Amino acid sequence: MMFNIEKGVPVPRREPRGREKGELRLTMEKLEVGDSFIVTEKLRCQVPNIARLMKIGYTTRSVGEDAVRVWRLS
Repeated sequence: MMFNIEKGVPVPRREPRGREKGELRLTMEKLEVGDSFIVTEKLRCQVPNIARLMKIGYTTRSVGEDAVRVWRLS
């Protein structure tokens, strides 16, 4: 059995993989060294994972009962 060879058939675009970036990730991508922003204590646990993916340094400090300030260090 022979396969039919066709010319000029365009390659279809790939569907994007994964999911869309969240608001926290988009905010951290906009940070320059020395910039900071405030997140809720609930979102604080996501900061280390995002920083690791982006390969950036950061630090956090509590600024109230349910708020944390995140600074980009590198």
